[in-house]
Amino acid sequence: MAEVRYDVQVESWSCLVTNQSRKAFGGRKIRQRTVIHLRGRTMGKDGLTAGVYLTFERGAQDYEPSIAVSDNGDERLRIDAFFVHGQEAATLAILKSGYATWARFSEDLVGQVAFTLESGPGVGAAPQAPAQAD
Repeated sequence: MAEVRYDVQVESWSCLVTNQSRKAFGGRKIRQRTVIHLRGRTMGKDGLTAGVYLTFERGAQDYEPSIAVSDNGDERLRIDAFFVHGQEAATLAILKSGYATWARFSEDLVGQVAFTLESGPGVGAAPQAPAQAD
């Protein structure tokens, strides 16, 4: 398996929240799903259009990030990442920070997959060591 890495510069985003009611064990059980859709382009010579789908729901820790390539001109690359409820606030803080935002998908030679969402001046490069306090 080859090593893969895509850095997507986020240009716009939208959010969808759905609730499903279902009866379970005699009472009502609500299942909520939040999907934040990021749109942008990959960095590099190809500059593919990309869609990143961040899904927040119960049991999301059981799924790993995935990537797919299509012939669709609006979204040549699709990245799906799954998060548990409660992480929406941190994600929205990154998106609303006022800085450039990047989504990074990577897979190493042994098949370990990672997804990172980051913002700040000069993001998209290799992570830097944190600044030291004086």
